[in-house]
Amino acid sequence: MDWFRGYLTKRKQFVHYGGLNSKVNTTECGILQGSVLGPLLFIIYTNDLSDTLNLVKSILFADDTTLYYSSPHIPDPYEIMNEELDSLTDWLRANKLSQNVSKTNYMIFSNINSKQHAMEINLTNTTITKTNCVKFLGVFIDENLNWNELIKVIKKKIFREFFIKRESNTS
Repeated sequence: MDWFRGYLTKRKQFVHYGGLNSKVNTTECGILQGSVLGPLLFIIYTNDLSDTLNLVKSILFADDTTLYYSSPHIPDPYEIMNEELDSLTDWLRANKLSQNVSKTNYMIFSNINSKQHAMEINLTNTTITKTNCVKFLGVFIDENLNWNELIKVIKKKIFREFFIKRESNTS
């Protein structure tokens, strides 16, 4: 326990930019970014996040969190997600964490046109953007559950690799 306490307390930090250093400050909380223990300690710290959610399920991976909910009726997920996100906001505040709402979005998988429903999902009084494709653990998933976006990304990578090798061979 003393080792963890020593690792997490009385740390100093400063910013080095353009050959200049900021003044040195003591860090009151947080985990060293880029450290080997950082991801593990963050997971331990946030491990009870899913306990704050009643109906919504969560997937936690490092500092990425995915919430999901299934319902046969379109309005239900909106209402339930908004209630659950209020609980999540309370949990974040209690644990001195913040959510980057600009990096937060939602997607609906449905066999009916979800565009006809003008409902909002909010986090910390900010409307979350609806998206039709998301990168989830390195795989692109779209609302139609097809592989089109992933295929586009792979094609770009292959073309870029081919182009780089072709350029180096012609030099």
